Amino acid sequence: MELIVNGEELEGLVSNRQIEESIRSLTGDGDSFAILARAEQEYIQTSGDPSHGFVLEYRDGSEDKHFSGSNFELSAEQVIRAFQSYLAADDKWKSELEWQPQVFGNSGDTGAGKKAVVVIGLVVVIAAVWAFVAAN
Repeated sequence: MELIVNGEELEGLVSNRQIEESIRSLTGDGDSFAILARAEQEYIQTSGDPSHGFVLEYRDGSEDKHFSGSNFELSAEQVIRAFQSYLAADDKWKSELEWQPQVFGNSGDTGAGKKAVVVIGLVVVIAAVWAFVAAN
């Protein structure tokens, strides 16, 4: 597993404590995100901050297996539990939250639509990170 926080891959084995510290450190500013990846197209990721909430999504190998959480204001605790469950390779995180297929496009001028645009931007950042990691 790889843990990437704000575009930087953290060294060593990923631990529950490292996940908790990483999620709580997110500020929501700019490229503030965390990704826990099993493989290039298998990951869980989040952006946001503890005071305003987080968005969460996961990809399980292909675009048609890319989902976002229905709740766009998850707590840090919910995101930490999801990441830690993903790390443990159990599917508890999937059943604890509601998921919807990821929609790539603007869904209007609602708060959810704006957060969806942020998530889409996060996907672009992830692609750049993967390209960088693969090149090194």
